[in-house]
Amino acid sequence: MAQKRMFRLDVLDTDAFLSLPLSAQALYFHLNLRADDDGFIDKPKLIMRMIGAGEDDMKLLIVKRFVIIFESGVIVIKHWRMHNTIKGDRYHPTKYTDELHSLEIKENKSYTLTGSKMEPKRIQSGSSDIDLGLDIGLGIENTIAQSDSDNRSKQPEPLADVSALILNDGTEWKPTLRRYEEWRRLYGNVDINREFARMRQWCLDNPKRRKSRSGISRFITNWLDKQQNKGPYTGNGGRIQMPVPDYIQQQMGGTLPPAEPASEEQIRKIKEIQAKMK
Repeated sequence: MAQKRMFRLDVLDTDAFLSLPLSAQALYFHLNLRADDDGFIDKPKLIMRMIGAGEDDMKLLIVKRFVIIFESGVIVIKHWRMHNTIKGDRYHPTKYTDELHSLEIKENKSYTLTGSKMEPKRIQSGSSDIDLGLDIGLGIENTIAQSDSDNRSKQPEPLADVSALILNDGTEWKPTLRRYEEWRRLYGNVDINREFARMRQWCLDNPKRRKSRSGISRFITNWLDKQQNKGPYTGNGGRIQMPVPDYIQQQMGGTLPPAEPASEEQIRKIKEIQAKMK
């Protein structure tokens, strides 16, 4: 197995990937680093434990079609052949031949299951078929949300009760309730409703810098990341301030009194403790 792996930016620089939690993104990178030369991984749970990733992170990668899972427990990186090109003299074929034979390589070099229900839906566009889903390179990034349609009802998802953000085309946008709850879980130190109100005000104050519908998720994630690192809110909207102990204040102000030498009794007790510890 090779010791170097590559990543294609047009796979990673998409809303589908950038809207994933950072823990799921990290899991994807580690899976790629430890895959064999055909993109197969036989110990995904071990890798998850090694980096502290959760089951939800793996589920997101599967739902978003970044990995394909088999009944054997083996997984494969869907866009492996888009990421990596390995020279023939360095290539070592995978030992998971049954799983490999159940895959097809699409026009854009991504894997897809042969005759599976996971096969992306297709629509006619002009004279050629265009895959809806996570098939980067076929000009379909704006339809990325369609990739979840096999796993959810076709009914529109309920929207979260937060301030709507104004997009660069003048329309308003709200997250789904599912996405909102995910943010609440990931950013425990952040008042999500308050931050959406602040983001709306930012959109009003910066009309020329408003985000597109495909870029709004990245904007929100970056905003919440910054707020998470600032610490939790108090009830009145401020930040919790930890009290500084007196001795630290004295040390910072140069008024900390000099230390007194230990008494003979204190020295005797320390020696007794040290003797017991031997």
